[in-house]
Amino acid sequence: MASMNSQLKNLGVVIAVFTIVGIGIGLTGYIGLSDMFSGMQTGGETGLGFAQLFAALFGFMSMFIAFLLGPVVAAISGLLAGVAFRERGAGALVGGAGSFIGFYVMVIVAVLVIAMAFPSTGETGTGLGSQMGTILKAGIPSGIVGALSGAIGVDFGG
Repeated sequence: MASMNSQLKNLGVVIAVFTIVGIGIGLTGYIGLSDMFSGMQTGGETGLGFAQLFAALFGFMSMFIAFLLGPVVAAISGLLAGVAFRERGAGALVGGAGSFIGFYVMVIVAVLVIAMAFPSTGETGTGLGSQMGTILKAGIPSGIVGALSGAIGVDFGG
């Protein structure tokens, strides 16, 4: 039976992979948005309105990309987590739990980094609260894919 320390260590690694991907998505979105804002603010009131609309769409797409990448990252990290174990249950548990938790960490990190690109308007809040239901539901497929990949990954290790 896999030791609890080994399971916790691999769980942390899976979550770390999601965190790293979240940072990458966030930085990519930040760079794109900050360049957009700096380039479009010279167009007066109409240009600024267009820039804000385009930036909001770009921010939405960045979050949507994070949603789509969740199962992909879950499959890869679940397989790698499963390789570390001989029992399917342990591989599935670590791959599934790590992917489920890691998905939320990835999305939160990506959104926070992307949000830093938006100019301060004096308003509080990012509207993230209204999207929490969607974010919570979107993590479920990543957890399932991670669990199944973790169970299959056991076959690679043995």
